[in-house]
Amino acid sequence: MKMLTFISAMALAIAAQAYTTVNHDYRAALGGIALENACITSTQIKSINPVRRCTAFKETIIPDGEGSSHSEWTCEKWEMTQLTQSRTFMKSVCTEWKNDEIYSGCVKSEMVKDFMPSTIVVTYITESGDVTTDWPGVKKNFTFPSCK
Repeated sequence: MKMLTFISAMALAIAAQAYTTVNHDYRAALGGIALENACITSTQIKSINPVRRCTAFKETIIPDGEGSSHSEWTCEKWEMTQLTQSRTFMKSVCTEWKNDEIYSGCVKSEMVKDFMPSTIVVTYITESGDVTTDWPGVKKNFTFPSCK
C-alpha cells in the first residue's frame, strides 16, 4: 500500500511539472502580442488587455577582463499600454533551394508581403522534463476573436 501511494505521488509530481509549448508561424507578425491576448479587426491585431512595456532602459557596462567589456540593459520604467499591429506584415521566403551532397538548405530568400489570417494552425506540444510526451504535438485551428 505504501508503494502504491509513493508511485501515485511521483506520477502526480511529474504531471504537475508538465508544460505545453505553443508553436505557430505568426509570432513575429503579432508584434509582441501574446496569442491568447490578441483580437483582430479588418486591418489590425490588437491586445485585448493592456501589456506591460518598458519605456526606459539603463545600460550597465560590465568589464570582461583584458580591456574588453559588454553591456547589460535593465528596465528602469514600465507602463501599461494597448498594443496594435498591422495585419499586413513582411516575411522572408526561400526562393532558391539547394540540395546536394555538400549543402542542403535555402541559398536565396526574399521579403514578401503577407496578411494575418483570422484563423491559424497552432501546434501544442506537451513536455515533462526532458521528455516530450506527444511529439510532434497536436495541431488545432485558432480563430482570433473580433475586437470589440
